[in-house]
Amino acid sequence: MWNISCWRSLPDATSSDIQMEFVLGNNATDICKIMLNRTAGENEESCELNCSCQERSPRLLAFYLYVVFVVIASVLHVTVSVISDAVTCEFLGDNAKSFGQQRLWGAISYGLCSALLGFVIDEANKLTKGRSGYFPCFILFSVFLLLDMSLLCCIPRWTMEKVTATFFRDVRAVFSRLDVTVFVPWACLLGTLFIITQSYTTWFLEDMEASKLIIGLYTFVSTLVELPLLFFSEPILKRTGCFSACSLSFASYAVSYVGCTFVRNPWFMLLTAIPNGAAFLLAVSSITVFAKEAAPSGTTASVMCILSALGFNGIGKLPM
Repeated sequence: MWNISCWRSLPDATSSDIQMEFVLGNNATDICKIMLNRTAGENEESCELNCSCQERSPRLLAFYLYVVFVVIASVLHVTVSVISDAVTCEFLGDNAKSFGQQRLWGAISYGLCSALLGFVIDEANKLTKGRSGYFPCFILFSVFLLLDMSLLCCIPRWTMEKVTATFFRDVRAVFSRLDVTVFVPWACLLGTLFIITQSYTTWFLEDMEASKLIIGLYTFVSTLVELPLLFFSEPILKRTGCFSACSLSFASYAVSYVGCTFVRNPWFMLLTAIPNGAAFLLAVSSITVFAKEAAPSGTTASVMCILSALGFNGIGKLPM
């Protein structure tokens, strides 16, 4: 409801009542009825504006469908991510600290595709005068998803160990240990810092009117930093340990956030992507390897899922 009152001087006395109805928006879906009551005396005029707006947007259904699909996609993404990490650790066996060298290939494709998609979105919107939006992303995503599913059908099948009679007791025993009890809050806090970066970096860049190419390059630079750290993750974790690696991750996030406060040009945001990439890699590697080493035989996937739910993909996101 809008209420506007006004007053001005007039040379002659007049009075009138006006009722208007007009349409807002390209789809003629926002209808606003306005009643303008105007009265005037000999030397002054007063008016009152009341506007009652009712929105009947057909896009509302599309918005709710979008929310539903985002929730489903997030659940599936987390499930696939945790299971794939657990399978990788099982394949590595006692050499779990080399997990980063396997994660390396995913980081390469993630960074390259981010920069590529940013460029494609910008160029497609130039050609279509802004009508294509993010549609090119979904096309390329569908292509890569089909390719990924085809490759998964070709790899050897992984058979999980049978659940022992002491399965639940073993899992409970893991989370009763002092080192695990201390590590869980760290994982939650790292998850919170990660989701802050994931959620607000893109908005921050868009507020600075950055192109989609710059937004894609931010992810590319982050993954570029991750590559050498992923390759040398085994000696890093052997030398520092999981707790020290988490401490380095906290410090890297702090450097990244402090740097963001001084940025006014979107291109300089790429510099903050350097400590951010290091922070994410150290956090993921330390949490994954810690879960693998702490879990008894046959409980690796469950312990990793619980730590993931407590950290990057669950409780750690709640503060946001």
